[in-house]
Amino acid sequence: MRRAGSRSAFAAGWFAASWFVAAWSAAVWARVALALLSLALIGPSVFAQAKIPHERLAQEFVEAHGHAGKTPASVPAADLLASGFARLELGAFEVFYPRAFFAEAPRVEVLRRLLRGLVDLQVRFDALRASEDSAEAKALAKEAELLAKWIDGWKPKEVAAAASSTNAELASSVPAKDPQRAAWKLCDAAWHAPSGKPRARIQIAFAPTRKHFVSFASWVGTTNEGYKASYWSDAVALWGEFQVETAGDLLVLPLEYASPKKDASYTEGFDMNAKSPTGMLQHVVERAASRLVERSFGRGVNPLFRDGLAQNLVIALYGENNARSGGSGKSKSTEEYGSFIPGGSSGGGLLPTLSADNRFRENLGRDHFVRVLRMAQKRGAKEDTSGLPSSQAFVLHGTDDQDHQVVHAPFLGKGTSEPQAIPARFNDDYLEFLRAYRSCFLHWLQHVAGGNKKYAPVRFAELLRGLDAEGEAKSWEQVLQQVYGAPLRVEDPKGDSLEFRFLEWLEKQ
Repeated sequence: MRRAGSRSAFAAGWFAASWFVAAWSAAVWARVALALLSLALIGPSVFAQAKIPHERLAQEFVEAHGHAGKTPASVPAADLLASGFARLELGAFEVFYPRAFFAEAPRVEVLRRLLRGLVDLQVRFDALRASEDSAEAKALAKEAELLAKWIDGWKPKEVAAAASSTNAELASSVPAKDPQRAAWKLCDAAWHAPSGKPRARIQIAFAPTRKHFVSFASWVGTTNEGYKASYWSDAVALWGEFQVETAGDLLVLPLEYASPKKDASYTEGFDMNAKSPTGMLQHVVERAASRLVERSFGRGVNPLFRDGLAQNLVIALYGENNARSGGSGKSKSTEEYGSFIPGGSSGGGLLPTLSADNRFRENLGRDHFVRVLRMAQKRGAKEDTSGLPSSQAFVLHGTDDQDHQVVHAPFLGKGTSEPQAIPARFNDDYLEFLRAYRSCFLHWLQHVAGGNKKYAPVRFAELLRGLDAEGEAKSWEQVLQQVYGAPLRVEDPKGDSLEFRFLEWLEKQ
């Protein structure tokens, strides 16, 4: 086994991938290359499933969504969404839901819960940026609560009737009282840049079933010849999201996990709420939060900040986060699916069904992973022989829990040297460690780094406003140092950085 000080380009690739989970690329060939890489990493077990008839599914998909007699490739995304999906504008989000499913009352109930989750997300996100509990912030929160209660009261029959129109926006067609309609308008108005200039909404389409999700992906594979390598693969059966290149870069999210059965059909789904009553909301809200952070602060926002904040917004709303994005995506019960990082492909991402039994998920982030990280840190201090500060060493577990590897900080930001080599058997534990690590760091930054419980959130709000300032080309690291008076990362193990301050705090927990 190579010790903590060794380096390799192979490990650098894994390290970079862990921070760029769910990263999107506009280049077609970048999509194809990443998709082919994902197939190589998944391994042959995926192909034990029945072959997916992509061409047939794509044809059936466009016909079921209002374009009978047309070839899939001839149907533009805008036309497909207009004819086959109900559209709803909700502040930062533009949501699309297939009309064919509105006839089922339970599906409408699910949609209402998801819309309520998106409203709650926006309220929580806006609250983070408020420097104080201002009258304006209180008024907005009150209006948002009125909006959420209105959505809670939508009757399935009324929603189905409103969704039947191919032109009307859904919320504008659902019965509402004047205060409710005003609250909806205010939520829209709040989605502005600091100057008041409206931002483009984040587009999200929901796929209620696995068949609908896979068929949607099959259609995307027809829209560009370069996409077929990724979207017409059998790996699509395990994806947890993908993107359609529209004016708003449409994010397509399934509302069912792929079946955990080895030989399951691509049409067979698994309830996201099987292990938690908020499992579906955690999945959707985390992906929506990641887009919300990106859209607010720019596509160049640091991935560790984007993903860590998105993870913590889910914890703030639901008390835990076991969403499948951001970690290794594996558990011992899904070992055969291979070591692919969920969301790592710009075309789509894997999302194995079962909650990982990795030790870094043992309490689902209810304490922002403080306990499990502290345990790994204690074990690291015992096993490390490098002479580096004890707070900077952590232990990873291999496929056999008795197989250990010591790794050293810094883990955040980009350094001048490559990260240490991580043998393949430690990859899954490393990715889950990094997921927990960034969540805990962002929690510390928000609640501790600013000085005390009262002042720390004020500093964090200052950071967010600094990132949101228009016309200033400041990086996350620049704003961070300006607000907190220290760089994010330094290579000197005895130097001063926010990451090392965080680790010294963690050592005292």
